[in-house]
Amino acid sequence: MKSNLEIAKEAYAAYVRGEIESVVRDYATEDVEYHFPGPAVVPYYGAWRGHAGLLEFFAAIDGAFEILAWEAREFFANDDRIAVYGYAKSRVKATGKVVEDEWMHLLTMRDGKIARLQGFENTAESAAAMTA
Repeated sequence: MKSNLEIAKEAYAAYVRGEIESVVRDYATEDVEYHFPGPAVVPYYGAWRGHAGLLEFFAAIDGAFEILAWEAREFFANDDRIAVYGYAKSRVKATGKVVEDEWMHLLTMRDGKIARLQGFENTAESAAAMTA
């Protein structure tokens, strides 16, 4: 049986490969909750629930940003809680501005899937890049 840490690493690797449907179907609970606090000008900030909401979340990212680099660099696990530290570089499609950021995700696992994700990043830089 795989550990929660192994499952989380697989989910992040699937995201990097662009396997969004797999991330949602295979690695998220039906009632998954994603929370990214920040100003509404960034289209993926807010709360997203369930598989349909998670697909909308990923579509919001894809619609607004060209991902230039995205890395999950470190994973820290404590039973059903996992922290993931990473790096992202992206270009805002509407403005052409480039955003570089370090981020942190806090995961809660349930029955071998992600039940909750709380995301933290430099919201001020992302919001500024969204405006011309």
